[in-house]
Amino acid sequence: RILMILGDDLNDFVSLGKKPTPEKRRKTATRYSDRWGRQWMALPNPNYGGWERSLYQWEDRAAREAKLKLKRSNLRD
Repeated sequence: RILMILGDDLNDFVSLGKKPTPEKRRKTATRYSDRWGRQWMALPNPNYGGWERSLYQWEDRAAREAKLKLKRSNLRD
């Protein structure tokens, strides 16, 4: 029996498919909100990961300035 799962990306806990959008990631995380901190423990990597790549639509070859613009447009209050 698995008692707890540790991961640094939402995809470590549930399959999101290829290149999920930030909205899909938010909805999925919310759907499983009862598991966070109990069965699922996230140790986020603040430097990189699927969360970051989803913000610039998985365009890894995009120019740095374009990536920053897309990241900023996803900031929320």
